[in-house]
Amino acid sequence: MKKYISIVSAFVLAGSLNAQWEVIDDFEDGDLAGWSEVQEVDNASVLPTNTVVDDPFDLGQGKVLEITHGVQAVGSTSALNQTVRMAIPEALRIVTDLTDQTKVSTFYFKVGRPVVGGSPAEVDTVFSLQSTENEDNGVLYYSSGSVIARYEKDGGIDFYDDTTYTPTKIANGNGPANDTNTYYELWFVVNHSTLANPGAKGEYDLYIKGGTDFPTQTLLATGALYRSAAVKPLDTIVIITSTGNEADKGKDPIYFDDFYVDNSGLNLTSPNGSSNDGLNVKFVNVATRGLVGANAGEELIAGFVVLGENPQKVLIRGLGPDLTDRGVSGVLADPMITVRNFAQQIVATNDDWGNAANNADVVAAIAQASNSADAELVDDSADAAIVVTLAPNDVYTVVVESATAGGSGVALAEVFELDNQ
Repeated sequence: MKKYISIVSAFVLAGSLNAQWEVIDDFEDGDLAGWSEVQEVDNASVLPTNTVVDDPFDLGQGKVLEITHGVQAVGSTSALNQTVRMAIPEALRIVTDLTDQTKVSTFYFKVGRPVVGGSPAEVDTVFSLQSTENEDNGVLYYSSGSVIARYEKDGGIDFYDDTTYTPTKIANGNGPANDTNTYYELWFVVNHSTLANPGAKGEYDLYIKGGTDFPTQTLLATGALYRSAAVKPLDTIVIITSTGNEADKGKDPIYFDDFYVDNSGLNLTSPNGSSNDGLNVKFVNVATRGLVGANAGEELIAGFVVLGENPQKVLIRGLGPDLTDRGVSGVLADPMITVRNFAQQIVATNDDWGNAANNADVVAAIAQASNSADAELVDDSADAAIVVTLAPNDVYTVVVESATAGGSGVALAEVFELDNQ
């Protein structure tokens, strides 16, 4: 069943991974070979542009793609739109695997917006993976996209899930916008093979890293559904800019770089090594705290990834009562944890850690973990904890909810990496 991430951190645990990134375009050749554009002209006072330029943020990116929105003609009631697209080389297209509907591909790129005239750039830009089977007279539109995200004027990066956009960051006056003059890295883990089921929509997870708001790679969405189903290969990168239906909703530059794909499976490394190279990454006592509600869909969900060639033993805890001793009020009285893999299969579950089947392992694991954190638990507490060995190269979620009907309160989800011996 599809879950939404409400409060979440992504944890990369253990191991090494031989990345299989294939470059689609990193713009270092200085041209836009393979890219094409469709621009509206009748309602423009300043035409949109797209070109390759030196990294304007001076962050070592070399050459990057600059796209400007243009300026809508005075008095025009129609938004000024531009579509910039690239046909993905045939060998790199995301295709349906009829033999393995759990196989995923990973699509990656960077995006950033500058400061213009002392203010954050005004942008309204959609970026998507599409199939040319959805073309209308040779044109691909917003509605024909499958895997879709956008950069909005309010500074938020949204992703599309089935029928609507969902913010990846609180915006619209409820929180700060994403940073300017920096690049956000985006990883789309795409399960196109679900389309082997007639009538099904593909789905994807979204990770982000960048700026002060996402200093570490963070899982933002899991199981987001395509906007438009596409049984045939996702064969085109499509970027659409718009001035919107309000004055200057989008008129300034936006920058893209490093379009890569890995069709061999999950890959949460950074192609150029700027983050998460997958080399012996080890984090311990990574945690997410939040409010668990009394209703379905109000669980606390934390996502993490095990990378490498070998299984990894972890201690996973869902704390409520233990938080009282740490000065937290209004805690969840009886937390229960459920661990699921990418396919949403239940891997492990526990309610009251003292009743765990591997209680001795939990006790030993807590002692081991206590070297890095206050990991002690009261013997008869209702806190949940379990030790489980997880398969590598998979995405996992820890769901913390109330074991008793109607329970709610503050809870903490924790994952400790343990020695495998």
